[in-house]
Formats: sequence, C-alpha cells, structure tokens
Amino acid sequence: MPFLLVLLAWTADEEALERLPPAPLALRNQHPLSLVFFDFNTATAAPLPAGRVETAFRLTLTNVYQDGSGSEYDVLFDGEFLRGAFSARWGALDGVELGAEVPLIYGSGGFLDAVFRHYHDFWHLPQTAPDDAPEDRFEVRARRDGETFFEMEGHDVAFGDLNLFAKVRLLDERRHPLTLAARGGIEPPTGSVSRGTSNGEWDGGVGLLAQRTFGLWTPILNVDLMLPGGLRGAETRPYLASALALRADPEPWVGVVVQLDFNTNVLAKTDLPELKRDQLQIATGLDLRLSRRVSLEIGFAEDLIQSTSPDWTGFVGLRLHF
Repeated sequence: MPFLLVLLAWTADEEALERLPPAPLALRNQHPLSLVFFDFNTATAAPLPAGRVETAFRLTLTNVYQDGSGSEYDVLFDGEFLRGAFSARWGALDGVELGAEVPLIYGSGGFLDAVFRHYHDFWHLPQTAPDDAPEDRFEVRARRDGETFFEMEGHDVAFGDLNLFAKVRLLDERRHPLTLAARGGIEPPTGSVSRGTSNGEWDGGVGLLAQRTFGLWTPILNVDLMLPGGLRGAETRPYLASALALRADPEPWVGVVVQLDFNTNVLAKTDLPELKRDQLQIATGLDLRLSRRVSLEIGFAEDLIQSTSPDWTGFVGLRLHF
C-alpha cells in the first residue's frame, strides 16, 4: 500500500500543487522519558493551503546511555529506540491546519554502540557511556526512593499516545514582515503505560511559530510550552521546547537544514543531573523533493549537553502531498 500511494502521488498532475513552503526538520524530543509526554514536531509557520493534505511516515532511531543516582532518584537509560510515526495534516480553511500523528515505539539493545564509540573517538566528541559499559544492553528504568516510576519493555512494539494538533496563521509574510502562527495540541492516553510508551494521562501544549524567507534562506523559530500530565511516583512541571532552524534551498528539488532543538526538563524537584539538566541537540539534514508531491527527508542529530540528551539520533521520512 505505501508503494501504491507513492506511485499515485508521483504520477499525479504536478501543476495542481504549488511549490511547498520551506520547512524545518520534523523532529521532536526522542528521550525515552520524554516520549511518554506530548511534544510537537518542529514545523513550518505556514499552514497548508485550504483543501490540501500531507501524509507522512517517519522513522527515528535514537541511542541513549545515562546512568546516575542521587539522594532521591536513580536512573539507567541504556538502549536504542525506534519510533515510527504516521501523520496527516489537512488545510481545513485558509490559514487553519488540523493534524494527527500515531506513533509506534520499539526499544532494543544498542547494536550500534561500537560503531558510535569509534565515531565519537574519531571526531574527538565526548563519550557518554564509559568504556566498561556493556554493549547491546537494553535496560530503561527510573526510580524514586527505590520505587520504579518509569520502565520500558524492550524488544516489543507498542503504540505511543495519539497526537492531535491545530495551527492558525496570524501573519503572512506576503503582507507582513514575517509569517507567524499559533498552534495547540492534545495527547489522549492511547499508548501503553506498562510498556513505557504512555504516562496514562492527558497532555497538551501551545506554541508560536515564526519564519521569513530571504532569497534562498529561511530562518524558522518554534517556541512551545508543554503541559504534561502526571507520572506515577514523580512530579512533573510545564516545560519549554523550542527550535531554531536555518534552511537553504539552492535548487527547487533540495533543501538543506541546520537546526538547534532545546528542551527544559519535565521532572520537578530532582537533584539528579541526568533528569534536571536541559537538553540541547544540533541536527543537520536534507529535504529532497522527488517530485512536487513526494518529499524525502533524511538527517542526523548530536547532543550538545552531555549525559542528558540522546547521544545521537538518525531519521528518515517520506511525505506525500495532495
């Protein structure tokens, strides 16, 4: 079925769809603890034109190693996480976009541990995992006063929480200095609490998106406030998720993106560095327009704050435009 959709999109009337607005890399925080809460994908400020639809399937592979203990909390996050997400966006009205995303999450041992140890050594990047850390291990849990409040099962596919979101354009750069939009979203608890892909409560978020194109260059800013539900045995708090992307479109068929993604921590009143530090990652990637109806995005992200963000993240996505 996916191949049929690609074929239909590729062979459809190309003139029926105008050139798509520049977009950043559609990333979200992939830390295993963050995956149980609502988060927006980084996105363009320009909603889809009325009546247009975009569907996408994205695969994100993340490696994490964090091992620490404090006076109250202790954590061990060691493994790799594959997140596949099916999403759809619809231009419901002029300047109004509605969307949804359904994720699937799979955790496994770090089969790429040795590869990225050599990669970090080659580029003289800090190693998160110590030299004596076991390879290909999957163990993901967090405890407070000896009681486990978060744990993820490995080697099993489970649904994450459904994401529902809407975006409304406030300003259009064709008539104003920039394109500005507001967005909001909710996350009903459709995932699995026992498998570690849901917190079992409703979450939400609100945010602002801004961008402006200067010839080949488009800076894009997302600033979002996340409103997490509870997490049994731990205290949560609203947290900030923001991204700053710079995109260049040297040719109509290719976009090059460099992006910074920043998140404050979701847990309140913790003295453990692995849980209380903010997260900062840098990502680079390409948006390849195979046709005006089919786009392929690929990229890679590295953490910039050691022992808090995922060590690395690779991603690939296929978008179909109708």
